[in-house]
Amino acid sequence: MVGVFEDVNRHATSGFKREGDVVIAIGKGWRSSLAGSEYLEVIRGKVSGKPPVPELTDEKEYADLVRRLISEGIVDTAHDVASGGETVALVEMALSGGLGVVYEEDMVEGLIHGKGGGRADVGLFGERGTSFLVAVQEQRWDDLQGVLSAVPYDSIARVGGDSIKIGDLIDVKLSDLRAAYERDLFETHAPEGGHIG
Repeated sequence: MVGVFEDVNRHATSGFKREGDVVIAIGKGWRSSLAGSEYLEVIRGKVSGKPPVPELTDEKEYADLVRRLISEGIVDTAHDVASGGETVALVEMALSGGLGVVYEEDMVEGLIHGKGGGRADVGLFGERGTSFLVAVQEQRWDDLQGVLSAVPYDSIARVGGDSIKIGDLIDVKLSDLRAAYERDLFETHAPEGGHIG
């Protein structure tokens, strides 16, 4: 994708940048689905189901809002929720920035029973359209709420530590995640045990 920055100092990357930042999920709270998902293929060995139909109007509205948050300097960390669902997006943000994240305890229930429809695997790794994650400093919280007042969003996690922690469901060190990520990425192309370095 190619675009033009009006101000190159106002840009975002996907990696977490500061301990204590609040992670916000922007988008409709509809249920996630494993239909046609990465999880279904990788873990269950199946390619089946009909993925959720994208809502292009919402997609544009939320993308425009995220760009506005970035251009106004409210956030400098943003990532779309796509393949692998919300948990994979959080992991990618953590690995990219070298900072862990702790999911808010009161949001874990919503992840399972709201987004997941009662199933932890669906809530964690199910996919849905039109959703973004951003990280905001606490002192910019009021500014963020002002911009997002007309769209659905939830405060889901806080940046910090050296692991990904989602209630009692997931507690994994970033070092272990990085090793698994690099092993899969490189050993796929070197099955005899290829590795970095």
